[in-house]
Amino acid sequence: MKKVSIIIPTCNKPAYLNRTLASLVNQLQSRSYEVIVVDDYNKDNSAKDICKFWRQKITINYVKVKKYRVRNGRAIARNLGVQKAEGDLL
Repeated sequence: MKKVSIIIPTCNKPAYLNRTLASLVNQLQSRSYEVIVVDDYNKDNSAKDICKFWRQKITINYVKVKKYRVRNGRAIARNLGVQKAEGDLL
C-alpha cells in the first residue's frame, strides 16, 4: 500500500486547523499516511499546541516556516510540506 502525505498550510487560523485535524481523525482508517502541518509564521503557538493534542490520535509532522519573520504565503508553506513529505502520493 502506498503512503499518502497530507499537507496542511496554516497561518493564524487555529479553529480551522483544529476542525481539519478532527475531521482527519474520523476519516483516516489505515496507517499508511502522514499529516504535515506547515506553520507559516503564526502569531502565537496555537498551531503547535493543536498538533500536540491531535498527535495522540493521528500521525502529525509539525513544521514551521523559518524563512524571514513574516508570512510567506501558502505556496511557500506547501512547497516546504512537499520537501518534508515521505509519502508516495501528496
